[in-house]
Amino acid sequence: HDGVALSSRNKYLTQAERLRARTLSGGLRTVQAAVEGGERIVQTLLALGRSSIDADHLQYLEIRSADDLTPLVTLDRPARVFAAARYGSTRLIDNMALPDPT
Repeated sequence: HDGVALSSRNKYLTQAERLRARTLSGGLRTVQAAVEGGERIVQTLLALGRSSIDADHLQYLEIRSADDLTPLVTLDRPARVFAAARYGSTRLIDNMALPDPT
């Protein structure tokens, strides 16, 4: 596994796009690491994630409550980070659980 989200759409990526697409999950892992390091401000976490993602178009990067998917301002409960981005004509989506902040 090379770090690109498992998807049937991966076959449409060129080799160069596939290399860049690794940064989508890398950005999510950057957010995870920041939470592990104690960061709880969602806007800060999202800025860190955005700076790690190299995409033709980052459609969204969001942190939401794991229970009901409501948007969060401060990480004060279990949450997930969600992302969608375009690499060439291919749209990839990914999400990861964040470490429990409590």
